Amino acid sequence: MKLIILDCDGVLVDSEMPGNIKFAQLLSDRGVHIDEDTCHKEFTGLSVKSIYKLLNDKFHKAFSASEIDDIENHLEQELFLNVQPIPGVEKLLQAIKNFNLPFCVASNSNPERIRGSLRTAGLLSYFADEHIFSSTIVANGKPAPDIFLHAANVFNYSPENCLVIEDSNFGIQAANEAAMDSIAFFGGQHAQQDWYKDRVLEQKPTITCDTMTEVVNKLQCWLENSYAL
Repeated sequence: MKLIILDCDGVLVDSEMPGNIKFAQLLSDRGVHIDEDTCHKEFTGLSVKSIYKLLNDKFHKAFSASEIDDIENHLEQELFLNVQPIPGVEKLLQAIKNFNLPFCVASNSNPERIRGSLRTAGLLSYFADEHIFSSTIVANGKPAPDIFLHAANVFNYSPENCLVIEDSNFGIQAANEAAMDSIAFFGGQHAQQDWYKDRVLEQKPTITCDTMTEVVNKLQCWLENSYAL
C-alpha cells in the first residue's frame, strides 16, 4: 500500500491565479509594483518565507513581520471568499478512499490558509486534522523535501512507498529530493501556459496528467501494476 501526498493550492483548490491577482494588488498598495503574471512566474509554489526573501533579494523590498502578517491576512480573506475546488478533485479523493489508500495534504501554505481554503472549497471533511501538513512545521519549505519526508514519517512510510501529486516545479523538485514518485498535475487555471508546463517538466516528474479523471485512471493503473507508474 502506498501513501498519497497531495499539494493543496493548484491540486485540491484552484487558488493560484486569484491568489496572484490579490497578492499583486497588496504589493502595489505597499509600493512594490509587480503584476500578477510576475507574481505567478516568481512566487507560485514557494513557501511564504521564501516569497518574502525573494522580494527582499530580487525586488529590494523588505517587509517587517507585522507587515507580512497583514498582507497574509488580507490574502487569506480573499481566498476564503473565492477559492474553488479543482474540477473533478472530489472524484479523485473518493477514489483514493475507495482504494483504501492513506492520504494527506502537504503544502507550503500556513495551516490556517490550508484549512480555510479546503473548507471554502467543501473539501475539509475529507482530511483528518492531523493529516494536514504545513511547511511552517519543518525547517525548510518546498523545494526542500522536508514536508514530504515529515508526512511519510508520520505515517511510518518509506519515501519509495509514497506518491506525490503536485502542480509546481518546486513541488516536483521536492518530491525528487525526497526520492518519491510524482504526478505533475496541469489542470489548474495557472498551469495552462507552455512556459509553466516546461518549467515543471524540467524537474522530470514520474508522469503528468491534465485532468483529475486522468489522475484517477493513472492511479488505478498504478495499483493494478504493483505501483509501477
